[in-house]
Amino acid sequence: MSKNLKGVVAVAAFMTLAGIGIANAQSPSARPDPSAQQPPSSQQPPSSQQPPSSQAPSSRETTITGELVRVNPDTKIFSVKNATGEIQFKYSDSTVVTGAQKTVAGLATLNGEEVSVSYRVESGGNMATKIDVKEKKSK
Repeated sequence: MSKNLKGVVAVAAFMTLAGIGIANAQSPSARPDPSAQQPPSSQQPPSSQQPPSSQAPSSRETTITGELVRVNPDTKIFSVKNATGEIQFKYSDSTVVTGAQKTVAGLATLNGEEVSVSYRVESGGNMATKIDVKEKKSK
């Protein structure tokens, strides 16, 4: 074989192998699957993954105190105004009411009263778990 012919064969072989390598690198099946690299025990199904923290429901209760400013018994929503502004809450028949009024139905008559509200943040908003109506202070 002549020297030129050997060079041409070598270049052709190199180009063929390089082309195969490039083709494999661009092929989706040649790319590593990130989920395949993790052991199965560390994977969680999508339904059990937590949403971003700004939207995550909280099982932790928080309590605020303020003035009861609005109650809508039809939608079961009420608002409390405190130093940071007005906050809306949902309530249900299982919401515990203590103090001056013993039922959630009676809240509509208590506009302007001071209340402490224990609530959880749920996907639909703030759900009141307990409403404590403060006793009026005598002047």
